[in-house]
Amino acid sequence: MKTEFITAISNPRTSWSKALGRTGKTSLEFDHEIAVTRADTGVRIEAIDTSGSRTAILIPVKASSGIRPILLGGDRHALLIGISRYAVKPGLPDLDSASLDVRDLAEALQKHAGFKRENIRLLVDDGARHAQLRNALRNFTARPGPDDLLIIYFVGYGLHDPSDHERIYLAAYDTQLRQLSETALGLEEVRSVIAGSARSRQALLLFDVARELQGEWNFGGNNLVNAYLLRLFSGDPTKAVMVASGLGELGRDAMGGHGLFTKHLVEAATGKADWNQDGLVTVEEWFQQVARAVRAESQGKQSPKYVLRASERLIFAGNK
Repeated sequence: MKTEFITAISNPRTSWSKALGRTGKTSLEFDHEIAVTRADTGVRIEAIDTSGSRTAILIPVKASSGIRPILLGGDRHALLIGISRYAVKPGLPDLDSASLDVRDLAEALQKHAGFKRENIRLLVDDGARHAQLRNALRNFTARPGPDDLLIIYFVGYGLHDPSDHERIYLAAYDTQLRQLSETALGLEEVRSVIAGSARSRQALLLFDVARELQGEWNFGGNNLVNAYLLRLFSGDPTKAVMVASGLGELGRDAMGGHGLFTKHLVEAATGKADWNQDGLVTVEEWFQQVARAVRAESQGKQSPKYVLRASERLIFAGNK
């Protein structure tokens, strides 16, 4: 008996059929990819023989549990800030790895993660003065549209105000201890400016700012900067936050002059986080790979933490 196979795909909007051919066999294998545009519909496969008899099966397509991954359809933008040298002397200790870190991440994002050169803004050393940081946070973060991805990475110092430990700042190139509110970025200012300017529904904020402080810069208590950063956008499902180390831990450098955290951010972005080898890296894959790798290399002395909600399983890199 000769058999003719016909596939019919149905949903409330479309209906079409396609003959796949005739064969002398009683069965036929075929591979055909179908895009289903809405959940709770199905794919109907129907076979009709030469006498007109029909056999059909319906394969239901159900929504998966939780919220499905969002494929990034827009552009990718990155604001990368790394401060190795500071203007005030004596002042904050130099961080040799900071400017190298953001330059290398910029290169990795451009080569491996689909970022255009013109969509990456680098602010390093004397190019990261207080006024320049405020301007970039307000204006650059407003560039990405709602469907674009925005990454902000800050490598430098997070500071407690010695006179009021509840006030936390990110140090700029020209930050002065006696004028923190005028020369450094307060976390509340960072939160309000980004919340007011960024239109992207897919924003990742990364911080490597828990570093050892000496002298009067060290207020003598527990460093809670990372704890405050993780709560910075609490309740906002469009923002994912990752910090380089846990409570009471300091950021470390790796061999070769990089910060340990950045080393693994770069490696994960260039393919190591693609566990299922599908050519795509989700934020969750990226964060999990970095956290595991940093903990392993530091022998548990540095443990990155992150806040990532189920709705933020976003594609950020396509390595195919």
